Amino acid sequence: MNSPRFRLQCWKGNTQTEVSQHQLAFSENAPGRAQLTIKGDAAPKQIVAIDLGWGDSVKRVFTGYIERVSPGKPGYVQIFCRELAAVLYHPWHVVMRHPTLAGILSNLSQQTGLQFVFPENAYSQTAIPCFYSTGNGYRLLDDLGQAFSIPDYIWQQQGDGSIFVGSWGDSYWADKAVDLPNNIMNPNQALKKATLPCIPHLKPGVVVNGRKLASVEHTGTETVIQWT
Repeated sequence: MNSPRFRLQCWKGNTQTEVSQHQLAFSENAPGRAQLTIKGDAAPKQIVAIDLGWGDSVKRVFTGYIERVSPGKPGYVQIFCRELAAVLYHPWHVVMRHPTLAGILSNLSQQTGLQFVFPENAYSQTAIPCFYSTGNGYRLLDDLGQAFSIPDYIWQQQGDGSIFVGSWGDSYWADKAVDLPNNIMNPNQALKKATLPCIPHLKPGVVVNGRKLASVEHTGTETVIQWT
């Protein structure tokens, strides 16, 4: 029986686009990045979505926008993309009295157009006396963990473009540890890093072989994972 064929689908707006090379990189508490060589032309700020998979099973792993475009081989251009959450790179000064986590994220969503998801529990619904943040949007999200005493706090954009904010224990991956056989991995750097056939659904924070991932990179038909 033939092995499933690797598949990459790239959408530029509503149009599917041919891709000749790709590299996607994800790290903890930061927007992901994508470098692609695509057929045709492109312009900064266009929305890009990327699906990866094998055979008939593909998964949306990246939703973002084009930051810059450069010439490629004839008929192609190279594009550098960031996840939607990268709009939070800009300064975002916030001072709110008696806010809840849900209220802060609702306010941020109204200002940015980003969609935030969080668990409906005590730390998202309980008000604190005051919240302020004087850095950029990344710093604002980072500060929420301490302000609301959220254990094992993370924020992470998901494949569909929404951003999870909350405890890792409340995240999708909390009860979905992954065990990979050593014979499919090419480990190096004192077993803190490994290369394996592309596994689209892996993200930073996923527990693989008993340890949380710090970064995930998809290049060609391979995935490189690095543990904390």
